Amino acid sequence: QGYFTLAIAHALTERGRDFEIVGVDYLEENIRFCEALATHHGLPARFLCARVDTDFPGAAESEGRDAILALNLLHHVQRQQGAAASVLAAIRAHSRVAFCELAQREEALEWVGEWHAADEQLLGAYAFHRRLASFPTHLGDVARPLYVCSDTQAWVGDRWFEFDSVAERSHAGVPDAFAGQRRFLSSRTTVVKAYRGEGDHGAFNRAELEAEAGALAILSDEPDRYPAVLGRSDDGDTVWLARGLLRGRLLSTCIDADEHIDRAAVVRGLLGELAHLESRGFHHGDLRCWNLLVDEPRVRLIDFGALVREPSPLHRVALAAVLLEIAEGRLRHEQPFYAALHPLSTYPVAWHGLVRYLLETPQRTFRFARALKALAGAGSRDGRARNDMQLAPAADVMLAVAQEQIDGFRRLQEHLAESERRLTVAGKESSDAAAERAVLESARQAAEAHAISLATSLAQSQHYAESLRQALDESRVFVDSLQARITREAADAAAQRKALEASTNEAKAHAASLVRALDESRAFADSLQSRI
Repeated sequence: QGYFTLAIAHALTERGRDFEIVGVDYLEENIRFCEALATHHGLPARFLCARVDTDFPGAAESEGRDAILALNLLHHVQRQQGAAASVLAAIRAHSRVAFCELAQREEALEWVGEWHAADEQLLGAYAFHRRLASFPTHLGDVARPLYVCSDTQAWVGDRWFEFDSVAERSHAGVPDAFAGQRRFLSSRTTVVKAYRGEGDHGAFNRAELEAEAGALAILSDEPDRYPAVLGRSDDGDTVWLARGLLRGRLLSTCIDADEHIDRAAVVRGLLGELAHLESRGFHHGDLRCWNLLVDEPRVRLIDFGALVREPSPLHRVALAAVLLEIAEGRLRHEQPFYAALHPLSTYPVAWHGLVRYLLETPQRTFRFARALKALAGAGSRDGRARNDMQLAPAADVMLAVAQEQIDGFRRLQEHLAESERRLTVAGKESSDAAAERAVLESARQAAEAHAISLATSLAQSQHYAESLRQALDESRVFVDSLQARITREAADAAAQRKALEASTNEAKAHAASLVRALDESRAFADSLQSRI
């Protein structure tokens, strides 16, 4: 009876909008009734008698519509024509936005007929689809969901955001484990992030978006450095965040394209951003070339979900790895590379002072502002200058690297165990699972390659630790020998002191005897004088 058509016409008329709205039904008596209602209420709504099939969305009456409402429709199309997916594809091609109310198989109604396995399966072709709400019907207790779908618009935080590109990964370095977990809908000025809020990575995804929104709220007074959060929504299974975009190109893209960049300027800009972020009480926990924007002469950090309050020596280890990528013009994507220490000789000589400061400074005294000075002072020869090519990482840096290698190896073992479990399950399934088994086997081989890389990094860490232990052992031997020498010299001094005391006593006795002899001589002299 045209409830939605007439209600929308009334709402848009009240707002003074210029619009055209057309209601469609294949029963003539329904059309006549709706036209009478529109006339009675003076609403500018038209009604069309037509059957909705695969040809209808492309007809003159509906082509190029801003929005099409497919409410209580697609399951009837499926029952009568068996073509719900085809009709939805035609709607998608001839409208900017579609609102779809979907009957559920759980309703167990005879007229629902053969239906899609899941809403995601039917709506998955749309770049953006979101469940707005669920409503009960007069037919049963099962609530039907209402979805909004579009290939150019996203509805987040009660706002529309246009987008012209869609990506399942923010960059090429995202691990395969996150496949299907995230979607990025971007325009020139905004990005809408859709993260899965349930399942294996649901808690991690939620925490990352929460951290991003919280950090950007604090940093909102610097829009040139940190983009604004424009909208947020939480649907339970999906968490949404819309924010602005900063100008520039990913440094990783520039490196992959072998573009000329001022590497020294990029490093100075990166250190400047880290120092400024540090002054605001934040630290970046995922320093990578794909988290840097280059907009010469500026450099900007992104991935604000990785901002943390507490610094870690691993942040500096990762930064040293990024410096190596910048110097060599070659990207790595394996996590072990960013958690390992690399020889000083692999860096440009001009950066040696910086690398030393990054890795040889204890966390309690490290500051990025001083790292900038270490870079600016490259080549100066003060009393602390060193000519050797051996790094002597700080103890907390070594400990953090070793712990990360251990944790990474444990994660690798867990991943391998999970891969083996899936392989076992796949072996028991139908022949269709053979393809999945091949994929898992490939993942296992990749994991073994990661294990080799981890083992290499761990061996390097152990080498550094062994050199430190040897230096400590040598120091202990020296201390022991020094202690023995002190003991011997103390004993000799005690013996000399005793001998000196004995000689002193003898001298005192001899002096006393001399005094007595003198007294006797004086007495004899006195007696002799008396006789004389």
